[in-house]
Amino acid sequence: MTALPFVFAGLVILIGAVTWRPHGWGPAVGAAAAVLAASLGGAVELGDLRAACGSQWQAFVTLASVMAMTSTAERLGLVQAHRNRESLGSK
Repeated sequence: MTALPFVFAGLVILIGAVTWRPHGWGPAVGAAAAVLAASLGGAVELGDLRAACGSQWQAFVTLASVMAMTSTAERLGLVQAHRNRESLGSK
């Protein structure tokens, strides 16, 4: 049995979940369901998940740091102040 139909089923699940809920948990649930579907077909194994996490953890930390800094700047009012300056025409 080939794993290709399971991979395409996972892709359809992912696209459906993101379309249904584009924000919040939709993408995460869709990705998890897609990986589960691909693993049922034998296309993804536990070693693949370990390798992916091992090679991408630094990117995840960087992304989380940027998101935290952006959220902090927005709460401090720095983002709104920049938007106000742009609307007045000064840069």
